[in-house]
Amino acid sequence: MFFKILLLIVFTGLNTIIVYGLFFTDKEERFEIAGDFQGMYFSDFLFSILNKQYPSYSKAFMERSVAFNKIGKFHEGFLFLDKAVELTPVEYLGYRGWLKYEYLRDYNGAIKDFKTLDSLTPNFIDHPWGVNIYQLLGNSYAANKDYKNALMEYEKYLNTTDKKQYTGEFFMFYGKALENSNKYNEALNSYSKAVELDSLRADHHYYKATLLFKLKEYKEAKLLISTSLELYNKNYSYKDPYNELYMQINKRDILKYKDSIEIAFDRK
Repeated sequence: MFFKILLLIVFTGLNTIIVYGLFFTDKEERFEIAGDFQGMYFSDFLFSILNKQYPSYSKAFMERSVAFNKIGKFHEGFLFLDKAVELTPVEYLGYRGWLKYEYLRDYNGAIKDFKTLDSLTPNFIDHPWGVNIYQLLGNSYAANKDYKNALMEYEKYLNTTDKKQYTGEFFMFYGKALENSNKYNEALNSYSKAVELDSLRADHHYYKATLLFKLKEYKEAKLLISTSLELYNKNYSYKDPYNELYMQINKRDILKYKDSIEIAFDRK
């Protein structure tokens, strides 16, 4: 009888501690715990409690969405992310727009989110997920084949960014929009700038080589495509292990152009 009573006391005490921890501990402490167990049922359950207790606590809705978005369950993830955006738009519009651009290929949705965010921060240049917002807007328009608006956004990037912060990646995107607008000389200059700023990227050499091939400048194109292949084999290219990036190249693309360039060079 004594042991039964003791077990009951211990069991009741443990349950009290668990209930207190789940429902009454400081919300920031519970947020940290839930974050540490992200992706597990316990984490989502703890976030669900926070969502009910603190319906205006946008950070908890945002963090709850991450586990779903990471595994591609965007329908579930966006239920919580949309709530976070509704509560704190300046904080989370950029992240939602970036997801739409990078993973969902919802370029119209991404443009809408980026434009809204930009309008809410008129004296500040936003960098959703670490990328200049005008570059992301340009990429979204370009991916939609709206090169006129893409170039307008890229010009905003150039006019609002210190030259010391220019990246080769940007000039690769900018060059492609110029090329698709039949502005070949400007595109070539942009690709050259990309190579100058970051010569250890297969992509920069690749896009410059393909444009030179189009312009029948086979000698330089041959050198660049060989460099591109060499760098690609060393894993020096833009890629994501979970997702194909906008303008991402692969080895098959390089080899195809390499053969075409070499044939054209030999004929010449």
